[in-house]
Amino acid sequence: MEFEDGLVPAIIDDVLYQPGGLPLLQYALSELFETREGLTLTHAGYEQIGGAVGALGKRAEELYQELNDLDKQQCRQMFLRLATIGEGSDGTRRVVKQSELMAAALRPESLEEIIETFSLYRLLSLDTNPETRSPTVEVAHEAILGEWKRLKTWLNESRVDIRLQQQLAGYVQEWEQSDGDESFLLRGSRLEQFEGWRETSQLSLTPTENEFLDASVHLRAQKESEEIERQEREQHLQKRVRLGLQALAIVMFIATIVSGTMTIRANRFSLD
Repeated sequence: MEFEDGLVPAIIDDVLYQPGGLPLLQYALSELFETREGLTLTHAGYEQIGGAVGALGKRAEELYQELNDLDKQQCRQMFLRLATIGEGSDGTRRVVKQSELMAAALRPESLEEIIETFSLYRLLSLDTNPETRSPTVEVAHEAILGEWKRLKTWLNESRVDIRLQQQLAGYVQEWEQSDGDESFLLRGSRLEQFEGWRETSQLSLTPTENEFLDASVHLRAQKESEEIERQEREQHLQKRVRLGLQALAIVMFIATIVSGTMTIRANRFSLD
């Protein structure tokens, strides 16, 4: 296999300062190999794949366009969970349990096929958590987050959704680790924030995430009901005390009148 003159330096320049340069180089060469002319890798072929970095976005978009409408939605949901957003950044890769992606899927069996396809083209990396041995998924190259224009748009449009979903995932994890201790549920303004967000967010939640929010809402309703009952008991007690005091005042008033009358009669009797 041969390279056209000047092609090797051009490729090296493109990947030299990229995060994960070596895997990116391997990916670019494998894509470039598919465009070879006989035994020669050419500048024209390199431009065709979009260059070392552009090849990632080009291939990702091609795979995306082959999906039906439902699977395009699932693809979007998946990639939004596979990135974490920092201030002013395109996002960074995030390792996610495959079970989490499946739980949030509209149709898990077809999402599994999407994951297999993107991993086959080395756009996703599949691994296993060393502690739990559960399957994990990760974006294979950091550059995909910035070079796949569609994904970059998704991330920019969903910054708030991504941050809140990952905050929620942290709360859910703590709640599960506490065996469902209600003290780990959301309360007050934080619950109101996530409750409103769930109504408007375009990011699908897992059943466990929904269960956590539902439990938080239920606890709030329970506490509000208990507070209403407490206030009603307090009002009832205050009413009884008030009526008792009124009755006591009447008795004392009558007693005073009777006492005064008896005093007057006693004085008259003594005069007589």
